[in-house]
Amino acid sequence: MKPYHRKGYTLFEVVLVTAIIGILFSLAIVTFSPDQKQIKYKNTVESLVQHIAYAQQIAQTENKYVSLIANSELRTYWLQSIPADAGDPENIPLWFNNAFEDIVELSSYTSALGFGDRDTITFTPWGLLESSNDILIELEGNDLNVSGITGFTSIVN
Repeated sequence: MKPYHRKGYTLFEVVLVTAIIGILFSLAIVTFSPDQKQIKYKNTVESLVQHIAYAQQIAQTENKYVSLIANSELRTYWLQSIPADAGDPENIPLWFNNAFEDIVELSSYTSALGFGDRDTITFTPWGLLESSNDILIELEGNDLNVSGITGFTSIVN
């Protein structure tokens, strides 16, 4: 007669290995997950760049003067259009955080916000910047440079 040898693992061994793999997996998730604050900041910068391009597009297509106006103290900005024939100004809602907002509030994303010396970026009805000087948008971390005349936006480290 041959002696009986059991093949396989005991329930205790399977549970122990599963627990060890679970612990290692949870540590890997915490280590490799991106910082949520950095993701929100990046999305904020991308939204601001898109809002500048949107302002330029509205100026060209609707034949209006369009301005992005910042409030440095409150860290907010909004979009305003004025018809070329100098009619009444109109606020234009902006898409931010999955909703249309009349005023974009950035105080929870950055500690600094400024649109150059006058805190205003204005596009003419031809889609060009009203000022030929570059405008530096001050944010925490990265700054944005809006090129004079063309309105091309680039990130400055």
